Amino acid sequence: SFEVYPNPTVDFIIVRSTTGNINEVSLINMEGKTLMVREIETSETQIDMSTYSPGRYILKIEENGSVIFKNLVKASNN
Repeated sequence: SFEVYPNPTVDFIIVRSTTGNINEVSLINMEGKTLMVREIETSETQIDMSTYSPGRYILKIEENGSVIFKNLVKASNN
């Protein structure tokens, strides 16, 4: 199980696994283009969203052979 917060976000998100270590996190736009891939081996990571445009994104989270997709909203800061 995963937690992704805050969602919607303005500047950063935390991705946290409640069951083990995350292997990889990818940020994908709504056109299907992969914008960022981060390989990690911890149960929690912070991702800087401040450089991305406001809109909807998909977060692809891989853990021990399982893949989970989460919807993410980047809000404008004004």
